[in-house]
Amino acid sequence: MTREVIGLPSAESLRHPNQPPLLYQMDRSWIANVYAGPQWLGDYPPLPKNKDYSFLGKRIISPIECAAGPAGGRKWTAFALRMGFGIVNQKTMRTIAWEANQLPNITLVEETDLVDEQNMPDHLLGSFDLKDAGRYLNMGNSFGNPSFPVIDWTNDFRQQLKDVGDGQILAMSVTPSIRDNPLCKELFGRDSEVDLAIEAANDLVHGAVAAAVAGATMEEMNVSCNNVVQHPQEGQMYMNAPLVGYAVRSFKEISPGVDIGIKCGPFRSADQTTRTIDACQGELNFISLINTFPARVVNPEGVAVMPGREQIGFSGPAIQDVALRNVEWAAKARDSLGISLGIKGGGGVNTPEDVDRFINAGADVVFVANRFLRDPLFAYEYYLYKH
Repeated sequence: MTREVIGLPSAESLRHPNQPPLLYQMDRSWIANVYAGPQWLGDYPPLPKNKDYSFLGKRIISPIECAAGPAGGRKWTAFALRMGFGIVNQKTMRTIAWEANQLPNITLVEETDLVDEQNMPDHLLGSFDLKDAGRYLNMGNSFGNPSFPVIDWTNDFRQQLKDVGDGQILAMSVTPSIRDNPLCKELFGRDSEVDLAIEAANDLVHGAVAAAVAGATMEEMNVSCNNVVQHPQEGQMYMNAPLVGYAVRSFKEISPGVDIGIKCGPFRSADQTTRTIDACQGELNFISLINTFPARVVNPEGVAVMPGREQIGFSGPAIQDVALRNVEWAAKARDSLGISLGIKGGGGVNTPEDVDRFINAGADVVFVANRFLRDPLFAYEYYLYKH
């Protein structure tokens, strides 16, 4: 529970009585949500005056990060910055324009026991009824990492940087793309798994360099997305430690002054976590754990809620134990390798107490996405909770 702080408004007083349950309009396309911006009817909180936290040597006003969420663009990042998040991550983009998956892209998901790789229900019940938002705290999504053309999103990012306040960081997220006609096939007549993997890694580096040229000082390579299924080295690159290491090191050769991190899904073991970090040979500045968990979400008739997508990205309180375990593994890897490594932790964060759980597990910063869509005042609530 948050506490009242003398001289500061309560979080509840900032909410409008008619505030929609979600900032994102589930019945509208991704692009429509980008242009519409967040559905927020309330007021904005006062920003903390002190920079009480730090990440990678930079002082920030809050240890809460707004993750690379479902929409993106200046309306969304400016909104999150005004809400007092210490770090805001611009929505994942690509080197080429990419269409979003067809509607629907977000669903509420029923409550369930804590899940992991060995304890995952065959299916979960999804709902598009906003009346269920109060009791269905988990969510599912399937966007497919849509993207504007690189010239458009880099120009937009330059404008977004103008909204960053003192003690805040605007980061950029990029992901790899393999074209319909891969370059390795067009030039050499080859499209083996190895050829495509290298092409994906090089494309990821190109996207990251484009973001750096646009002014990004912190970037996140999104190497894990359950909704990108065209090629495993796009959506599941984090499972290939040498390939991740190659991408990170290649980027650092070009942009040594930019902090680079990787966004990963759940690892299978502590050893796998260590191998992935070690493959970067000291060039990795931070790791972000975890991305969504794969799940089959259906309607009451047993049909997948998102047509043609038997599995979608699953997030919410049910994945918190998996996320905490992965953060602990990363912290142990940092210690065993004797390196300096920032850790962003998230997955199932729903209360201020959850933030502290991740920090105690080894996270330096705690990110939210699901919670942000439901409660954009979360960073402010954590401030009140700690004061």
